[in-house]
Amino acid sequence: MGRKVRTALVSAGGYSRANVIPYISEFENLEFVAVCDLDLGLARRAARRIGAALATDDYRAILARPDIEMVELQTPNYLHAEQAVAAFEAGKHVFSQKPMARTIDEAKRMIRAGRRAQRLLGVYMDGYDDPSLWDMKDAVRAGFIGKPAGFRLRYAHQGGLALTPEQWRASAERVGGGCFLLLTVHLVNAVQWIFDTHFTRVTGFMKTLLAPMEGDDSTAGALELANGLVGGAEASYIAAGSLDIPNTVLEIRGTDGAFRQQRDEGLIYAYSKTEKFAGRLVHYDQPGKTLKFKRPRRGKLDVKVRPTVHERFAEAILGGAPYVEWFAEANLGGAPYVCPGEQGLQDLAVCLAMAESARTGGAVDLQKFIGETP
Repeated sequence: MGRKVRTALVSAGGYSRANVIPYISEFENLEFVAVCDLDLGLARRAARRIGAALATDDYRAILARPDIEMVELQTPNYLHAEQAVAAFEAGKHVFSQKPMARTIDEAKRMIRAGRRAQRLLGVYMDGYDDPSLWDMKDAVRAGFIGKPAGFRLRYAHQGGLALTPEQWRASAERVGGGCFLLLTVHLVNAVQWIFDTHFTRVTGFMKTLLAPMEGDDSTAGALELANGLVGGAEASYIAAGSLDIPNTVLEIRGTDGAFRQQRDEGLIYAYSKTEKFAGRLVHYDQPGKTLKFKRPRRGKLDVKVRPTVHERFAEAILGGAPYVEWFAEANLGGAPYVCPGEQGLQDLAVCLAMAESARTGGAVDLQKFIGETP
């Protein structure tokens, strides 16, 4: 067995407890040796579950450990920049929950700190562990949908209605915005990755209608990619959905075919006029028909792409892989890890520019909005 990256998990509740900790035993090239959480009891329970020797409520204790190579930040948005910069200064690699920061300046500080320390910065996007997302990208490359013609993305659920004023997600300052940044950033990231390009211009409308929060609970807008494709984007923190009326949808369309991913239901629909396609999940062999595929499950856990997004980032650390420059129009599908800090900055900028468009009433040029690249 090869060497593993010795890692500290920072935050053991919420998303981490439900979606990271259950999978840790499966990561072949990571060893989680420490858990940090402000709730020391929670940290201790998580440490016992994953076999970590250290449980602490003091982040400085993590940074002081020379044997810890990487920190995984599953903390709230408003802590990412401060914690990441401190980790880089302590010589650690950083794998941060999305969105990577609240502001463009925070994201740039994180990227620059990582470069100074010669350490890697990755942004955790769990969508890359879904085989259907990889199938969509591979199918576009293979010409399954013909020439790309457009996209639509929507991420929604009713989590905003359950918020209380003291929760960090209810604070626009702590979030950096509202539900579009919290939710739809996933699909903003995915569209750019699937089409191997980035967004150049956005326009949007944002409202706070029903949720007890300061940021938006309802957003709709339009986005333009550098390759000329245009599409629609939506977010809602207050909308009900069902299997037949799904809340979270990613659609890509072309001149000869289309895909629709329904993330929450683990479903993907595929159609092509003439082509067949064999992927990780999609095995499309009946041109002219729309076929449905479902992501398999193992017990209560979804089957994931291997290597997972965690393992890809650890592989880059172990292999000394070159840093990937998003703005160089790199082929990120072949990158050692799939969401470097530069891409996280781009994703963040799209979401913040949507808010700027809603405020000003005009389209926002993303290159000007981001300003000087780090």
